Amino acid sequence: SNCECKDGFTETALGSCVTCPANYWCANASKFACPANSTSRSGSAMRADCQCLAGFMLAEDGECTPCLKGLYCNSSRSDPCPANSSSPIGAMSIAQCQCERGFYRQADKCHLCPQNFFCSGNEHMSACAEHALSEAGASDVRDCSCQDGWYQFNNSCNPCPKNSFCVKGLKYSCPTNSTSKPLASSLQACICPAGMFGMNGTMCRPCKKGAWCFNGNQSLCPEGMTSDPMSSSVQDCRCKVGYSLLGDACASCPAGTYKDTEGPTTCTPCPMGTYLDGAGGRSPSDCVQCPNGSSTRSLASESDRNCTCRPGFYSLPRDKTGGQLVCVSCPIGFFKPSYGKSDCSPCAEGSFAAQEGSIFCQSCPSYSSSSMNRSFCECNPGYFESSGECFPCQAGTYSAHHASTACLQCEAGMYSMINGATFCIECPFNMTSASGSSNCSCVAGFFELPEEFIVYNNLSISESNITDGSQLLFDDKVRIAIQYETSCSACRQLHATHSIYVSGCDWDCVSGWKRFDGTHFNSTCLPQKLAPRKSLSSCKFNHTWQELIDSNQLGKADVIKTGGLGAITIRQRFEVYICEKDHECVDRPGDFLCFVYDEQG
Repeated sequence: SNCECKDGFTETALGSCVTCPANYWCANASKFACPANSTSRSGSAMRADCQCLAGFMLAEDGECTPCLKGLYCNSSRSDPCPANSSSPIGAMSIAQCQCERGFYRQADKCHLCPQNFFCSGNEHMSACAEHALSEAGASDVRDCSCQDGWYQFNNSCNPCPKNSFCVKGLKYSCPTNSTSKPLASSLQACICPAGMFGMNGTMCRPCKKGAWCFNGNQSLCPEGMTSDPMSSSVQDCRCKVGYSLLGDACASCPAGTYKDTEGPTTCTPCPMGTYLDGAGGRSPSDCVQCPNGSSTRSLASESDRNCTCRPGFYSLPRDKTGGQLVCVSCPIGFFKPSYGKSDCSPCAEGSFAAQEGSIFCQSCPSYSSSSMNRSFCECNPGYFESSGECFPCQAGTYSAHHASTACLQCEAGMYSMINGATFCIECPFNMTSASGSSNCSCVAGFFELPEEFIVYNNLSISESNITDGSQLLFDDKVRIAIQYETSCSACRQLHATHSIYVSGCDWDCVSGWKRFDGTHFNSTCLPQKLAPRKSLSSCKFNHTWQELIDSNQLGKADVIKTGGLGAITIRQRFEVYICEKDHECVDRPGDFLCFVYDEQG
């Protein structure tokens, strides 16, 4: 038949027309499949009815290709995503258009991410952390940088510590020796501390000696002042060595003085014997020593003209020394007690100067003397030297000269009765002495009469004015004359028979006879065999009358018994009383007789 299916219908095998199925298009009774990735509604009559699936776009060749990036495709239509957004390949709707990083969506529009926020795309907009900043369009948290003065650590901003500076979230140490306060936000915030100098943001160097540094600037101390390294104030400046404080400034020490320390102390005068002819002395060694043997008379001398010969020295004529001051020590035996160019003086008698350069003469020690300009003293006559001291000659010895080292003994027949004798005296007539005697004694048969001494004090008596038998004593400057006035007289007749003189008037019995000294009778000599056997003080005599008669020296014919006092007389021998007074003498053999010697001589 001539009936044809309309477009949009397709003919079946039975020849009927049916609606074109979905995803096909039907024309001229034929059914055509829609291109890949496209679809159509049932009853589609042309290829154009085949619409690309969402996410696909119609290409020029009529094929459906995936929707391009940045587009969204639906019903074969492709539309670009809104500004600052993009879509993946195959985007099916505007909803798949995502705002680019750094932008955020609001009402299907993408807006630039504001400052201090970061936008990761689409609706995502996040604020930067506290104290963090970002520029507009930041797309990531890493685009948020800590504000200057803070630094990033553990996803947070931390305050910049002291001695550091923080920029854009990073922390930097200040340059060497510089410092900063907390929250420093730039290199210029690093400054030099007091005592150091340098521009802000640069390395700081220690302030040098003699200067002070503050706020990074270095200033020199005032004239005449210095300071320790790393001083921070003009108050740290002090007077230099060689300078002292004068008001508010430091002035150099005047000539004749020095100062070896820093600070406000005063200048020290050069000691005596030195001078300093310039200002600003810095040490004791700056003080110049006067020539040998000379000295100044005061402290702080300013010139060598102040030097003069000191005590103990004299000056040579300048025309012989080339105009220079030359001082020579006084020789021994001379002295000079004062400053100046005067000559040395000789030591007077009785004094000495044992060393060169003496300023005075020493008095001679006791018992010594010297002549003028002597360097030593000698022991006086009558004294001797031992271990540097003078000792008097003892009685019985003498020294006749100065400087004796030993005393001589007086010869026999001579004597010296005082200490310090200068000569010995001959013993008077009828007197004698042994060697080294201090006095004389009478010869046998003579006895010594009482002595008399004539003493002269504080008189200057020469030896020619002193009579024989006298001596001079020297005791310091007092002279004493002593004259020996004793003499000997002949002893009286012997006290007893059968006796002899043995020394002076001392006597003893001859051989065969024995001396007896009584308290109530004179001494006498008895025959040796008649010697009492007991003390006479008991008035007992242990000899019988017969023993008396039978003695070797006596015979009965020689003994005469007398009456009256009961005495017997031994002719030409001695007299005795028999018994004491009121005792009776009995002449019987065996009786004991008491002998009391005749006290009448």
